[in-house]
Amino acid sequence: MKQRIFFYILIFFQYFLNGQVSVPELRCLEVLSNGDVTITWLASNDPNGDFVAYEIFSSNNVNGPYSLIATINNIAVTSYTHLSAQANLHKVYYYLRAKFGSPITNTSNSDTLSTIYLVLTDPLNGTALLSWNELHIPRLITSSDFEIYRKYPLDSWTLIDLETNTNYVDTIYHCSDTIAYKILQKDLSGCISTSNFDNALLRNIMPPQSPWLDSVTVLPNGHAAMGWQASNSNDVIAYIIYKYESGFWTPIDTVYGSTYFENSNSTASDVAEQYRVAALDSCGNTSPLSNAIETINVTGNLSICDNIFYLSWNHPAGVLYFDNYRILLSKNSNPFVQLDITTKDTFNLYLDENQGNWCIVIQSITDDGITQSSNLLCFNFQKPSLPDYVKLRKVDFINNHIEITWKAPSHASVQGFQIYRSTDSLVSFKKIVDIQKNISGDYFYIDPLTNFPPYPIFYKIATIDSCGNAVFQSDTASTLYLKGVVNFDITNTLFWQGKMSSSVTDSQQILHKKIDNIPIWDLPLPDNQRVFIDDLSTNDDIESSGHFSYQVEWPVYLEAPFDDYDTIHSLWIDLYQPPRIYLPTGFTPSSEILENQIFKPNGIFLKSKDYSFTIFDRNGRIVFETNNLNEGWNGNSFDNNPEPEQLYVYLLKITLINGNTYEKRGIVTLYR
Repeated sequence: MKQRIFFYILIFFQYFLNGQVSVPELRCLEVLSNGDVTITWLASNDPNGDFVAYEIFSSNNVNGPYSLIATINNIAVTSYTHLSAQANLHKVYYYLRAKFGSPITNTSNSDTLSTIYLVLTDPLNGTALLSWNELHIPRLITSSDFEIYRKYPLDSWTLIDLETNTNYVDTIYHCSDTIAYKILQKDLSGCISTSNFDNALLRNIMPPQSPWLDSVTVLPNGHAAMGWQASNSNDVIAYIIYKYESGFWTPIDTVYGSTYFENSNSTASDVAEQYRVAALDSCGNTSPLSNAIETINVTGNLSICDNIFYLSWNHPAGVLYFDNYRILLSKNSNPFVQLDITTKDTFNLYLDENQGNWCIVIQSITDDGITQSSNLLCFNFQKPSLPDYVKLRKVDFINNHIEITWKAPSHASVQGFQIYRSTDSLVSFKKIVDIQKNISGDYFYIDPLTNFPPYPIFYKIATIDSCGNAVFQSDTASTLYLKGVVNFDITNTLFWQGKMSSSVTDSQQILHKKIDNIPIWDLPLPDNQRVFIDDLSTNDDIESSGHFSYQVEWPVYLEAPFDDYDTIHSLWIDLYQPPRIYLPTGFTPSSEILENQIFKPNGIFLKSKDYSFTIFDRNGRIVFETNNLNEGWNGNSFDNNPEPEQLYVYLLKITLINGNTYEKRGIVTLYR
């Protein structure tokens, strides 16, 4: 029984509690631009319809006294604007409660909230100090962090940061202008608390932070070039470059939009130079000068006899956390390679005598990998010595000129070469030209000689060292000389001779032939053959003008350093076989033998460009005339009447296509 009574009591108590009007929750205070305050709260719960009114209380002091400023009879109304609150001049405190039931009962008071009052202070150091109060202490669990808004220009609010605390320092980047600020705080219910806004004429008088000079390197053109880490100040517009001159740091240039500078007036190729950098902001404020760094200047002394180049350089002032120096070397314009590393400021460079042009750069490197390079120091090592070889490639006729080609490795102690020629079958040699050396090591020369002797022409190469001495000579090679003889037995005999260079390890022979300048054949021959008899009995031969051209070609393979194939040629020679002409002493037009019916020349090598065949009677009258080699006289006159049997005189004129002219006169008897 007791348990049942207790159960009914609990049910009644729970009903009573759930039936009460709840305390309204004050959430946001929005200070308007004129100082009025819009108050926002969460509506009370009224399950039984007992709500009577909200009462809003206000005070300028947290401890009161508080005055009733509004009574709102509609439970659904959750905001109210307090006019003339003057919250733009000071903090204003608010709370509210609900009235319900009959007799009327008040709920407990809500939390007391204060308007957010913002104070802007100018410390005259290029910043703005903002301070404000919390809406409630402790902060409502539904309130977010503070949002800081800045109005610049004065027609546009911009969110600049979020802040948990109630103070903030804003850096002024504008030189001098009026700037306004306000504070916002959002609530999870959706309303926003806003502070008053405060403004002031603020000036940027703070110098920007100094940049950090990383390195000052010397470019190959001798200019000092530097790079630096940008200043952390956001309003930097340029950097001023300073150079140490005559005991003073002198500004030499201003750089916009970059953290790199090349001094085109630098003399860092000759002396070490020191540089610093300062940041310049938009208001003309200049930062303190950065750290100073000195360029590296390397010098050297060449000892030719010892094959050593002695290097020394300055340790660059201002380079921190130095690790070591790299010795960078370029030989004969090749890319730089790292030769060595050292922690000293001297180095002995031992020279390879087979190299000519050397360039040195000293590069410092710090623990964090920052490098800077010295000036470029170049020199030419000319200690006299001989190349490993001078190899003749060939002596060849090219377009009726003699071309001599050879190979020699690039060598520092070689000035060039001298070519010697013998036109008396090795009895004597005469220097004909000086040739300057090149980098590739491949050489050729075209001999201006045009009056070629009737035998091979020999050549050899002398190497000239740096002292001007001829200290090395190549082997000897000659032109390929071809001559020919015209034989009456309708053959041509060819003879040739020549000396290949010692680099030739394999060779062949090809004899080329032309008839009347038209290529006929390319005849392979044994490589040791030096004589050839050309039988001219083919139709192509005998039906020509008798003009035959020949050339000998030697396809060869050359060993190292060439390792490739080439060809050597003789000059083309021209041989002219004279025409072989036969004319009968008589003919009979009525003969049964066809060949005896017509009188005309026959023979070989008669191909002509001009031809005339004329026959006269004893009185000098022309009875027949033709310009056709294949046309003869049938014994009739021009009107086709038979001429009488008697003696006649003929005149034959031939101009061959090779330009040679032949003329023949004689007597022929006409038989009837």
